[in-house]
Amino acid sequence: MPIHTLSGLLAWAWTIILALTCLLPGSFFEPFGLDQLLSYDTLLHLICFAVLSLFWLQYLNEAAKSDFKHQLAVFFAAVSYGFLIEVIQSLLNNGRHFEWADLLADTMGATLGVIFSRRYSAFYSYIQKYLPFVN
Repeated sequence: MPIHTLSGLLAWAWTIILALTCLLPGSFFEPFGLDQLLSYDTLLHLICFAVLSLFWLQYLNEAAKSDFKHQLAVFFAAVSYGFLIEVIQSLLNNGRHFEWADLLADTMGATLGVIFSRRYSAFYSYIQKYLPFVN
């Protein structure tokens, strides 16, 4: 699959940006209270992994018709990527550590990304059916 398409570029760029930001030292971020950190960090993980899933599914949909097999593969790849980032965070010893809550938020985000992708795909197909000039 060529990555010269906009969706391919977005998918790869988001994947790299996500890794870079997740692996920054803990001292890079301004301190939060524990209650703020949990809600903000969890929401951020959820959104980032939903977007990650959406970008990759859009890219796969342009390269080859995305089906349930592709959606399942993207879901497991996103969750595995989140797990890998958490493991690397714990190994770098830079003020960040493995958090199960982050992995749960990553999983929820990947799930929402796949669900939204399925809804968006059905909606987009409906639009193209009745408005054939929309590409």
